[in-house]
Amino acid sequence: MPSESPVLTERRREIDKMQQQIEDLIVAADNPKDKAFLLIMNKIAVSLDTNTFLTQSLSDEFQAHTKAFKNHEAAELSLINQGKGGLKVGMWLLGIIQTLVIVVASSQISELKDMRQELNACQLSITTHAEQIKQLQASQHP
Repeated sequence: MPSESPVLTERRREIDKMQQQIEDLIVAADNPKDKAFLLIMNKIAVSLDTNTFLTQSLSDEFQAHTKAFKNHEAAELSLINQGKGGLKVGMWLLGIIQTLVIVVASSQISELKDMRQELNACQLSITTHAEQIKQLQASQHP
């Protein structure tokens, strides 16, 4: 159990003094009814004192746990926010990389189309020249 606060310690001293006064009255009481009444009141006072002390102790412990929980919660939120920031950076990087890949791929596709057209033009030219050579050879060798 945590140590008592100065206020609780002072309050306990006051209660101990009152408790001693009640016990002195019980001892001094001559009438059995008065003695029984004082005993009952003493029992109630002791129970209330114990209950007050226990409630204060629980309150102190609860405050300590609440503070620890808030510190833990703040640390967890910090980690979550760092994770969110990292995720945003990662998403931006992925988007930039995808954009670069698309630009490079479309450039390559365009280049391949141009090369295919040049290749077709060259093949047509070769075919045309091959036919012209055949005609020339055929005309030289009758």
